[in-house]
Amino acid sequence: MERRPWAKNCDYRPFACTMIALFIACPVVLGNAYMTFAAGAFRAICLFSFSIKLFLFLDGARLYRRDDCQRTSDGDDLAEFPVYTVLCPLYREKRKTIEQLLQSMQNLDYPADKLDLKLIVESDDTPTNGAVRDLHAIHGGFEIVEIPSKKLKTKPNACNHGLKTARGEFLTIYDAEDRPDRCQLKKAVKAFATLPKDYVCLQAALKYYNAEENLLTRCFAIEYSMWYDFAIRSLCRMGHFFPLGGNSNHFRTEKLREYGGWDALNVTEDADIGVVIARSGGRIGHLKSVTFEESPITLKGWMHQRVRWMKGFMQTFCGHAAHPIRLYRDLGLGNLVVFSVFVLISFFYFLAFPFIVAMAFLGPKITSLAHSMGFGDPTSYVMPTFFSWDLLTCCALAYIVFWISVAKNRMRGMLGASLIFTFYWLLHSVASILALVQLMRNPFVWNKTEHGLTNEKIGGAADSSDN
Repeated sequence: MERRPWAKNCDYRPFACTMIALFIACPVVLGNAYMTFAAGAFRAICLFSFSIKLFLFLDGARLYRRDDCQRTSDGDDLAEFPVYTVLCPLYREKRKTIEQLLQSMQNLDYPADKLDLKLIVESDDTPTNGAVRDLHAIHGGFEIVEIPSKKLKTKPNACNHGLKTARGEFLTIYDAEDRPDRCQLKKAVKAFATLPKDYVCLQAALKYYNAEENLLTRCFAIEYSMWYDFAIRSLCRMGHFFPLGGNSNHFRTEKLREYGGWDALNVTEDADIGVVIARSGGRIGHLKSVTFEESPITLKGWMHQRVRWMKGFMQTFCGHAAHPIRLYRDLGLGNLVVFSVFVLISFFYFLAFPFIVAMAFLGPKITSLAHSMGFGDPTSYVMPTFFSWDLLTCCALAYIVFWISVAKNRMRGMLGASLIFTFYWLLHSVASILALVQLMRNPFVWNKTEHGLTNEKIGGAADSSDN
């Protein structure tokens, strides 16, 4: 499969202009006739997408057991341990965060002589570079990979530099704040040894050690649980691919090199490489292990991260869907549906969601405004579709899934957070709109997530993943 070089061949402006036309220009120019058609189409898309997600979440909930990761064999019965490369890209990180990362890496239950640990730093990031070199002089046990100073400062670009000198048969990525299950590498080696060779990547579950810090972290924790505990289990059972997480994805190194590494200009390189694996005939599996990480604790931090994710999903969609017939041939129908539902339709839905909420709470005022603009009565085409019983039923079922997630994981104090998920979805809508603007203006800018801000203690949560 031919990978498209983003910087030269992919122009995101047509996609952004199409979204603007669908949601702003067409309603103004075409009026009532367009809105009637758009409402019906949107309803069909929503029901199709939601039905698939609901099936995956419920099927995954059926498969999920809270102590799965603790019961999985840690791989101590392996006759030989291969060299394992661990990439830790660092940029503008606090010294304390780096020290905690090194402590987590030292806690990994894997032979030290077979661990190829690389801390990747930018040459012009003086504070981080200095802290890493000081810690190397004190502790050793890892290699420093320094990236020459240049404008492109993205995580995939850093990982590609680490991949060049990777010695391991297998490779994984940990972010600065990650606290992985200490047996995770052994579990991955054993899983790869028992799975067919076409399994290119295994994704461990991600959870937050500061999930209970505030209402925002609680909502984020429920969202993560629905995806990593439920959805990907079901997708793996059915043999479909899924967009990877940003860390704790374990690869066969030789396959990564065959693919040319990660797309250095895609700000969700994890989602992109998942599609690349599927298009190349590879498979992705679920690793029964957990990595704890830090959730953004402020609205600004959350929005900064989510704008990057939404923008990256659109980069991934534009790049792979540029040749739709070839994409269908590479993925097949099932994987193409997964790609559409989780990469495109979710973004599309979040753009429209504020209008749905506005009609629910401000219907009379919007009706009056629509009359004054010559659009007729919006309730004639909105109410029978957006707020019909089938969509209301979907919303009710969505909340049931949230509560199942809370109950299955015994999340303390999370029930109240699940009740405000409608407002949490509205935050996604704001992030999607900002992502669309950024996609046109600064498509390759990486919104850095700041680490080390939580007030929660790390040790207890991290230790709970151990066997």
